[in-house]
Amino acid sequence: PDLIADLKAWRQTGYRVILYAGTSERAAKLKETLTEEYLTPAETGPSLVSFAGIAVCEDALPHGFILHECKLAVLGAGDLFPRSAPARRLKKKRGDLFFAPEIGDYAVHETYGVGRVTGIQRIETTDGTKEYVSLAYKDGDVLHVPVEQMDVLSKYMGGDTPTLSKIGGGEFERVKARVRASLKKLAFDLKALYAERKEKKGYVFPDYFEEMDEFRAAFPYEDTPDQAASTEEVLADMRSDKVMDRLLCGDVGFGKTEVALRAAYLCILAGRQAALMCPSTVLSEQHYTTATQRMGEFGVCVACLNRFRTEKETADILSKLAKGDIDLIIGTHHLLSS
Repeated sequence: PDLIADLKAWRQTGYRVILYAGTSERAAKLKETLTEEYLTPAETGPSLVSFAGIAVCEDALPHGFILHECKLAVLGAGDLFPRSAPARRLKKKRGDLFFAPEIGDYAVHETYGVGRVTGIQRIETTDGTKEYVSLAYKDGDVLHVPVEQMDVLSKYMGGDTPTLSKIGGGEFERVKARVRASLKKLAFDLKALYAERKEKKGYVFPDYFEEMDEFRAAFPYEDTPDQAASTEEVLADMRSDKVMDRLLCGDVGFGKTEVALRAAYLCILAGRQAALMCPSTVLSEQHYTTATQRMGEFGVCVACLNRFRTEKETADILSKLAKGDIDLIIGTHHLLSS
């Protein structure tokens, strides 16, 4: 509303205005808003001499200026939005990661079980000289796997140091049999659980398409394809009566937090409160900083609850949370305490 009022005042006094949005998405949104307010954007043309009116540009300009002697007002993306969009975009795609075992790592061979990678050797055979990955097994046994057959190996991802398997022993086959039986039971249990969940109905959040578009436009990076798809899937779940059951998985820096904040914002728009639980105190502080910067311009009240807060601060946060004064609460497992 303040921007529209300024633009109308400038136009009434004969000023020309150029708005630098920073992205094509923001520019399109600005043009739509101006048209609705009967401030239809014009083109600047090759020269400003003949330009009159309001123009919207996609280019990035951090901050603008006003030349009163020329009756020209220029507004940058930093003036119009909480943060200006950087020149370089974040473009990442999941599925580009391959965790190959390295020397010293424990690896699992799909037939022989757990071994430790000792190195890569060039071995001459009747088929010629080839490179092999060498793995050490129990009792000093060594297995050489051709590099072109690396797909039979996977990096051991368990937390503890594993016990090496014995080549030719039956222990690894017994382990696989136990896992298969466990997975089969899990599959039946999941099937029954999902059948029960399907019968239940969840809360249907209102659409709030316009408000969500504004929140998304204020994100200072360009969405990755996976990020945009994940956002739409999560919000579609929330807008349906389906009970949400979704796992969002991605590497560091791929934008998971932004998807979570968009889901939280839709929840808050509906008059409800949202909670974001983190596995560590440091991470909860980082998310609190991010959420405050990202959502503060939209009137969202964010608070953080962890061991860094004093007893007095904790009591104050809990009191405001109970009254509904806090929209988004971020914290560790402390959120689940009494």
